[in-house]
Amino acid sequence: MKPLITFGLPVYNSAAHEPLLHRALNSLLAQTCSGVEIVISDNGSQDRTGEICREYAREHSSIRYHRFSCNYGVVNNVRQVVRMAQGEYFTLAGDDDCWHPGFAERLVQRLEQTPDAVVAMCRVEQYTPAGELLDILGFQGIDCPENQSRLVLAMALLRKRGPSGKKVKNNLFVKGVFRSRIFKGIILGHRMPVVNNNERELLCEAALAGRFLYLDECLLHKNVWPRSFVKRNSSDPLVLQKRAQGWLRQTWLLTLRLGRSRILTVRDRLLMVPVLADHCLRMADLRCRRLAEAVLPAQLQQLIKAGLTCLRRLRGPG
Repeated sequence: MKPLITFGLPVYNSAAHEPLLHRALNSLLAQTCSGVEIVISDNGSQDRTGEICREYAREHSSIRYHRFSCNYGVVNNVRQVVRMAQGEYFTLAGDDDCWHPGFAERLVQRLEQTPDAVVAMCRVEQYTPAGELLDILGFQGIDCPENQSRLVLAMALLRKRGPSGKKVKNNLFVKGVFRSRIFKGIILGHRMPVVNNNERELLCEAALAGRFLYLDECLLHKNVWPRSFVKRNSSDPLVLQKRAQGWLRQTWLLTLRLGRSRILTVRDRLLMVPVLADHCLRMADLRCRRLAEAVLPAQLQQLIKAGLTCLRRLRGPG
């Protein structure tokens, strides 16, 4: 019988935080939703990760485990769990996160009630590895993705700001429950160009394809490490390519990605024109301000800043 939802769990040397890995797997197994599948892809771990995951797979028929012979990078590991997924819905899981038992059931229910939506997400509690609560992240009013049109949401994802002009963590939706055909289309539908803020570009493509839903309940506990992903994975191909690319190349790759997308209709692709124009203006604005601060006299800096301020007012918040 085809599972209802697949949790894709990429792992690599996860035994370094073994208690968190056990907690993650146990919370996925405790989901109240029927028809849950858990697929694990091991990126050639050199510690006890493989042993731990194989033991879980032997004890639970809902878990399938795959292991690469060596480290093929984060992108390929994510692609592998997406290829393995058989469920109608899909969630990309973190090996150090923890899910409320009703996470899958509540978010799948919302998606089934809203056929034109592509992803649903909940409020998130962020913790340190020691278990100390850092923050509770949610959305309200016009900054809530559910209350935004596809065009506004796609712009907000790239700007990292909502329509109010405030910074928002709308990239958290990458942790939500997706329709599998949408997530597979994004990840496997074409070669995934490596661009800056990769998860935001992926979500931008999803936003152009359909609505985002938000449930104002804390159903996910997210672990936050002191060091960022880039610093913890400095030798990963994804990180190395990000560092080598300038913003013009990143924008060109994003244009190719959206233009070649298999999940976007012709009408959806028309929306990418103002989204990309807004992105280019914002990036040019940022570079001009940095250049002005570095090399130009103070009086000329003020003149350029005044011109950029007028440009931002014409472009709107963000």
